[in-house]
Amino acid sequence: MLGAPIATALAAWTDWRISLGIVAGLAALVSLAMAGFMRGLPIGHVPGGRALLTVFSNPLLLIALAGNVLVVLAMEIVYIFGSEVSGRTGTHLAILLLLLGIAAIVGNLVGGLLNDRWGHDPVGLLSTAVLACTLLFLMFADNSYALAAVGFAAYGMASYLVIIPRQDQLISIAPQVATVSLSWFSTTNYVGIALVPLIGAQLVPSGGSALTLGGAAVACLAIALFALGLQVQRRTARLTPVVVTFADAGTQPARSLE
Repeated sequence: MLGAPIATALAAWTDWRISLGIVAGLAALVSLAMAGFMRGLPIGHVPGGRALLTVFSNPLLLIALAGNVLVVLAMEIVYIFGSEVSGRTGTHLAILLLLLGIAAIVGNLVGGLLNDRWGHDPVGLLSTAVLACTLLFLMFADNSYALAAVGFAAYGMASYLVIIPRQDQLISIAPQVATVSLSWFSTTNYVGIALVPLIGAQLVPSGGSALTLGGAAVACLAIALFALGLQVQRRTARLTPVVVTFADAGTQPARSLE
């Protein structure tokens, strides 16, 4: 929440090299602290190579992970190209990024509460749709600083609304390989982030509105993949036979099917 705004402001007031140097120094201090105070922590079971590849045999997991790449692409395009989208630099951009970070914390909290209440499917679809709408709103961010502030805050909240439902979806698809699925979830986050500069660089010459419109289009593709995953899941459930087990050779089932 604070790193990007502070670094952006420092770069504006001094030089980007100083900002980057401070980040490198802090990283070195944290590394020393971790080495000194976090020794002996249990690392748990480390899955082998075969276990890590199990997700590729499950089409539902593949669809969910592919959708996450698209969601992250839509999430990060404004964060990385914030100056082009807002038309602001320096301290003004730092304030927008701070608003984004605060709203993201709220979005993460609200996303978890909504997911607990309504489940990952409706919340995942709705939050991704909200993300697309905020990206469309940001097409007008360079017209007014007030509009940019509202847009960045709404975008930050929407971006992090979707994270908990996405993670919960992966866990529910295959609980037995949840740790592996979530590790691939982290991998797809970085794949999406890596794609943002490649795609964004092609849109920058057309202006900030092209970036946000492209992000909204990618979010819509993520919604389509999400919906496809739901259809595959329902079809799979219809084709999966129900196995009833009995406590003994009698006629009473071990558990109620109601």
